[in-house]
Parts: sequence; structure tokens; C-alpha cells
Amino acid sequence: MKKILSIFAVGVLSLSANTVLADGIGTSVTGSLAFQGLPINFFDPANKGVPPGFGNHVRTKVTIGSGTEFGYSDSDNLDTANFTGSTLTITDTGFRDGQAPFEMKFTDPDFKSFSLMSNDLGVDFSFAGDTLTVKFAGGDFTGEETTVLSYVPNQTQTGITPEPATLALLGTGMLAVAGVVRKRLVS
Repeated sequence: MKKILSIFAVGVLSLSANTVLADGIGTSVTGSLAFQGLPINFFDPANKGVPPGFGNHVRTKVTIGSGTEFGYSDSDNLDTANFTGSTLTITDTGFRDGQAPFEMKFTDPDFKSFSLMSNDLGVDFSFAGDTLTVKFAGGDFTGEETTVLSYVPNQTQTGITPEPATLALLGTGMLAVAGVVRKRLVS
């Protein structure tokens, strides 16, 4: 009997528990990329530098999902920014020496904080309000260099809380099962 009541209690608690969404999947982030202080957003597909296959191939506001959210390519390099559930990976692939300085900005009201995990690219970053700013001083390399930042989203999602009638029905069913088990044990 105690075992059945314990199972019932665990069932009720799991049905009514709140959960925290621990990732940014499904939120929308707006991105910009500027080289050497130019007032042009190179993540904007209207500027003709966004290859197909990146989330920003249509617009600069992208929903975080399974693909790479932001990309820009020219004859010198490919710059990408890929958000996953809890990380942002910025990659600069140089096709020849002489990578230009750049500044990337990402805005999402669900951003709460960022911390550096690895910094092979050698960027500086700052976070204020809901905007992350990443600055790269430039460099002389070919190949791929990356920086990885972890982030914490500001959002929470409440779990499904059953209505009182559902809990009453569950309780009645559990009491009926307890009664049947007790009757079999007594007999």
C-alpha cells in the first residue's frame, strides 16, 4: 500500500513540476557583421554576401535551430556564427592571408549572459542589455579559426500543469488500484 501511494505521489509531483528551458532553440536572434567600421551589415542578404544554406539567406533575424544561423563569404574568407542550444561558435575561414577586422553584433531579448569557452580566433566580446558584441582585430592566417561562447537564455517555460479534474481522476484510479491490491493481499 505504501509503495502504491509513493508511486501516486511521484506521479502527481512530476505532472505539476515546472521546468526551465535550458537552451535558446526557437528564439529569434538578429545579427550584424561590419568590417573595419564600415556602416554596412554584411549579414544582410541584400548586400550579396550571404551564401544559400545559412539562416540569414533571407533576412538578418533568424530563429535559432539546427543549421548555422549566420554566414558571409567573399573571395578572402567565410565568416559564420552558429548558435546551438547553449553555445555560439564564431568561425573565420581564411582563403588567403590578411583577414580584415570585424565586429559582429547579436541581439535577442532571451540572452542573459555569455562566457568564453575557447578563443582561437582571439576576439574580444562584451554583453549589454540584450546585445552581444564580438570584435576581431584582424589577422594573417589561412584555414579555420574559431571562438566558442556559452550563453544562458533568459527564458523559462513552465511544464504542463494538470487541471484539478485530471488530478482527481488520477487519484481515483490510484485508489481503485490500491483497493484491488489490498483486497488480494487480505484474501
